[in-house]
Amino acid sequence: MHIQVFYSPSCPFSFRQLERIHKAIENLKDCIVYEEINVYEKPEAAEKMGFYGLLDRDFVPVFVNGQQYAGDFTPAELGEAVKKALLESK
Repeated sequence: MHIQVFYSPSCPFSFRQLERIHKAIENLKDCIVYEEINVYEKPEAAEKMGFYGLLDRDFVPVFVNGQQYAGDFTPAELGEAVKKALLESK
C-alpha cells in the first residue's frame, strides 16, 4: 500500500492535515509505504498526479495506490480510503 501526501510549506492548513494523517496511519505503518511530497520541491510529481502545485485550502491531496482521496482525514476517513484501496487491489 503506497500513500502519498502532497503539501505546501507555505500553507498552515497543510501542516494541520499532516498531523492528522500521521495519527491516522500510526496503526498502519507495517502495511504501507508513506511519502510526503513538498509541491515546491517536486512540482513534477504534483503535475504527474494532475495538479500544478496549487493546493485547495480545504484539503491536501492524498493518494492511496495512485487513487486520489479528498477529505479531512481523520483516522476513520483515512482508514476507509485504505480499506477501499485494499479491496480494489484484489
